[in-house]
Order: sequence, then structure tokens, then C-alpha cells
Amino acid sequence: MRPPELCFSNETKKLAKERAGYRCQICGKEGNLEIHHRVAIWFAQEIPCLSYVVLSSLCNAIAICTDCHKKLHDPTKESRTQYAEEAQGVLHDFLEENLHPEKDNWRTELKKHANGNYYRPRSRNGRR
Repeated sequence: MRPPELCFSNETKKLAKERAGYRCQICGKEGNLEIHHRVAIWFAQEIPCLSYVVLSSLCNAIAICTDCHKKLHDPTKESRTQYAEEAQGVLHDFLEENLHPEKDNWRTELKKHANGNYYRPRSRNGRR
């Protein structure tokens, strides 16, 4: 069984289906859709930057029909190359959607985490 933090939330599933127009994103068929991880969990566990936040995000979700989902999970067709390419796209999409340098109050956050001393370098023993 997959850990809950790697599962898509109900909200993410709903948004993925809406984004797909309630049609399979592979064949275009309407009807019963399943949400598929673009980057497989087994592959992502080897890549530290693909945290559960990225894996369970809308960026990693596609809405597909049952038939297409079965085809995608055919062990003779899955490849590391395919997932490596897909992982680059997912990570790029995630960062594009979540990094807002103009909006984020990064200095305030940085000061808060560094007790106001974010500009002072750490010494060798980790103290400022």
C-alpha cells in the first residue's frame, strides 16, 4: 500500500479531471477517469528532489481512462529513460507554479528562520 503522503488528495484528483475536461488525456475518451502519477513512485524514491510534495501535486497528475492506465503500467513498456524525462517536466512545472519571486516575502521568512542574522556566515561549529 502506498503511503498517504504520496497519494493525490481528493482536491487534486478533482482539479486534474477538470483540467482534462473530464476526458482521458491520452485517448480522449470520456467517462470513468483515474488519476495517474506522471512520475512513478518507485522511480521518484531514488531522486531526493522529487519530494512527496511534488509527487502528490497537480503537476504530477494526469487524468486517464482505465484502459490507458493499464497500458501505462505495462512492465514491458516502463523505462527509466521515460521516467527521467517525465521527472524533469514535472519538477519544472511544479517550480513554475510554486515559485513567485515577486510575491514571496523571502527576506522576512529568511530572517525568521535565522533569528534575524541571515547575513552573518556560520562558523565551522555551526554557530554564528
